Amino acid sequence: AYPNTQFPIEAADAYYPQTLTTYRDAAETQKSVAAFSALIEDLEQRGQLQDTLVIWMGEFGRTPQINPSGGRDHWGACQSVVMAGGGIKGGQVYGKSDKIAAYPAEDPVSPGEIGATLYHLMGVDPKSEIVDQTGRPHGLLELS
Repeated sequence: AYPNTQFPIEAADAYYPQTLTTYRDAAETQKSVAAFSALIEDLEQRGQLQDTLVIWMGEFGRTPQINPSGGRDHWGACQSVVMAGGGIKGGQVYGKSDKIAAYPAEDPVSPGEIGATLYHLMGVDPKSEIVDQTGRPHGLLELS
């Protein structure tokens, strides 16, 4: 019922101070949070949450410090990922950042480990290999 549903969160992309300074932008972010929550509740009420994996993530985090323009830049060292349904145990937090959210402090997770979790939940062995057109094997993921 919700194939590849995406919720744009333009207001959360705070490069510059004007990005998240208006009540309208804050309200748009709240709408996205409410939509995500409503999706989870709806899937649960319909008995579909256990069979549907919902992920809320970006490709990187944001710098913990404000830049000279008053915004925040791309930051690959630390970010948040939200997963629900599809076999994920709810109500837990895994990992922890340092006190300024710059680097992982406990239980860091690599992109490969996130991918391995997704493959595992879909019933695919994350250590599987695929073979290219020349017959060379390649792992599905780069696991650390």
